[in-house]
Amino acid sequence: MPAPDNAASGSSIPAPDYQRVFEAVPTPCVILDRRFNIVGANDAYLQNTLTSLPDILSRPIFDLFPDNPDDAGATDVANLRASLERVLASRQPDPMPVQRYDVRRTPEQGGGFEERYWSPLNVPVLDEWGEVTYLLHRVENVTDFVRLSHDAAQFANDRQAWQARVEALEMEMFQRAGERHEIMMQLRNSEQTLRLAQQIGRIGTFKWDIVRNEVHWSPEIAALYGLPGEPFKAALNEWCDLIHPDERPVIEALIGEAMQSGTFEAEWRVIWPDGSVRWVAGRAEVHRDDEGRPHTMLGVNIDITDRKTAEEITRQVALHDPLTGLPNRALLGEFSEHLLATLRRRGRKAAFLFIDLDRFKPINDTYGHDAGDAVLKDFATRLTQRLRGEDLVGRIGGDEFVTILAHVHGEHDVAAIASHLLDDLGRPYLACGVEVELATSIGISLFPRDGNDVEELMRCADMAMYAAKRLECNAFRFFRPELDVDRPPQPPPET
Repeated sequence: MPAPDNAASGSSIPAPDYQRVFEAVPTPCVILDRRFNIVGANDAYLQNTLTSLPDILSRPIFDLFPDNPDDAGATDVANLRASLERVLASRQPDPMPVQRYDVRRTPEQGGGFEERYWSPLNVPVLDEWGEVTYLLHRVENVTDFVRLSHDAAQFANDRQAWQARVEALEMEMFQRAGERHEIMMQLRNSEQTLRLAQQIGRIGTFKWDIVRNEVHWSPEIAALYGLPGEPFKAALNEWCDLIHPDERPVIEALIGEAMQSGTFEAEWRVIWPDGSVRWVAGRAEVHRDDEGRPHTMLGVNIDITDRKTAEEITRQVALHDPLTGLPNRALLGEFSEHLLATLRRRGRKAAFLFIDLDRFKPINDTYGHDAGDAVLKDFATRLTQRLRGEDLVGRIGGDEFVTILAHVHGEHDVAAIASHLLDDLGRPYLACGVEVELATSIGISLFPRDGNDVEELMRCADMAMYAAKRLECNAFRFFRPELDVDRPPQPPPET
């Protein structure tokens, strides 16, 4: 990688530091000459292609993606060549759609091929006469996101939402490329090339003079923290003040460990001046003087808010019912296990309410599924509003719900809650302009009297619910041992 002339560029960072910054950028980047031969690559690119710099220098970039005999129809290398040729011809950036590449593993890595999904962007580096001298090939490894998207396909009700999310991300990527087009055309040397990579990848660099306790911020890293995009310097504690209070002690401890280990890597939230919260990831290296004492930390920060948002969307899809937004069976089970463990330690009680809607099927058959969905949403809202903040309501089936009451005293207070629920749930429902009525049956089991684990308590509440159905409409019933003829005698609960 050609080093910048500090005097000519006006940079305050020495040329060797720029080389180290380029190598530390977490977004994979490679610099090509006009014949598409590799003249420079950072560590992230080498790691993602399972290569080393001596092995790839002066070689065509296409050599990094050998033919996979099991994937004879692959066209991604041809797409890359076509994109690079367009950049040479047009002297303008060329963003590519997500591409799939087969990267060869060395024998030490197990051999064979490893599938990678990349979102590439090819950028021309122009000389002072506007001619292309180098090409910057930047890729974003979206393999995890693509696989995550494939896994999420099983959630049929959320398929359209995922597609819209992917399209929005692609549109945002193209919009960012367009917004930065004017800056790309002004590239003159390797310092500007690095700055472009930072802006496209939302990456900022910093240099911490440990001896003087001065942190030098690049314009890009200032923007990551919601500050004006200008270079400046500040003390370390001023940077720490921008970190979310929940993460601040952990980050400060990791910085202390880096003084010994020589490396720092973490993810944390930052609070912008307007109060909004963003996610940032950081990597850095500590450099020492001749006597082995830390004197400088050089590193990068990158905005990972979009990735964290996508992870949260995936978690919500996996643990919540798409119609009502209530927790599903998986989240109910997770909550219940933690609750019972806490109650056992403290000698407290809880109640499991298995709730079933009677006469719900005729609503779907008579008025349609839109009407039925409207009733289920209203039913879920009433359940949630009636209960305390420490309780949990979930939907586990078409017209089946479970409520977990934490910290109850016994049958008396649970019966009062169940009675109020029946009153609320028994009021008429408005579904697509039509007023309909439902009946509700509730079965109740108590912890630890009726069982000591979630599965047993759910089973007992289910049997009690069917007993309530046999009594009358709009009824609740507590579990009694005689309801379960196959149940062996239960030992008394531990005290």
